[in-house]
Amino acid sequence: MAFHDPKRLIINYLPQDFGDKELYGLFSRIGTIESCRVMRDNKINYSYGFGFVTYNSAVDSSSAIQKLNGLELLGKRLKVSYARPSTDEIKDTNLYISNLPKHFTDNDLDFLFGQFGQIVQKNILKDKITGMPRGVAFVRFERKDSAQQALLALDGYLPTGASAKLNVKIAEEHGKKKAIYFAGYQAGAMQSRQAFAGPPLSMQMPPKGPQMNPMALRGSRGGPQSRGSANFVPYPPNMAMPGRMVGGPIVRPDKTARRFNPMPAIW
Repeated sequence: MAFHDPKRLIINYLPQDFGDKELYGLFSRIGTIESCRVMRDNKINYSYGFGFVTYNSAVDSSSAIQKLNGLELLGKRLKVSYARPSTDEIKDTNLYISNLPKHFTDNDLDFLFGQFGQIVQKNILKDKITGMPRGVAFVRFERKDSAQQALLALDGYLPTGASAKLNVKIAEEHGKKKAIYFAGYQAGAMQSRQAFAGPPLSMQMPPKGPQMNPMALRGSRGGPQSRGSANFVPYPPNMAMPGRMVGGPIVRPDKTARRFNPMPAIW
């Protein structure tokens, strides 16, 4: 039984803005595509950074690996390989490693992680500008039990010459946490834009024409003034019209200044 479907590919390290349409446009240059999909959280439109392409011909899938694997795309280097069958035995086989010593190479990863099982894929992330290692890597094992053994043994391990202990996690869980963080970032950005824009114009415009203000000055008998009253004003003398701010002495209808208030007050 073949280990992989010879027509189905997995593409890792896709740019965040790369969708199904872009993935199809890139890989359809090689041959006829049966299906393609970028894996993402549709609720928040967050891409997990990988996708699948299935060709009608195994020859085309092999050609795609040869031509597109390692392609630089929007600051990312694509990793194109055969997709493994989806079974419980190969789930949670991809490890995310941080606090990796900057001098670590692929051979060092093989030596440290290879003792727990067969490694099918590994990648040390590098800075896009300087090309220097970022201290982060991914290691994918052939089997789930191999990944679990490596996680238990190496999470918290201090390599020789390192200043910090390794942090090893299942990569899928790390991706979910990134999605949650991304959702929070998007919500915060939306709130900031709304706060900067201010309230809608309909809330800023003053009412048209004189209208009765429920907080208007009261008459001598304690009741609200009526429109027909000679002393009626649409707003108390000490209050600002909508959109304005006024401070100064509070004046009763008889024009007598009673006290100074630096801020508008309501009688």
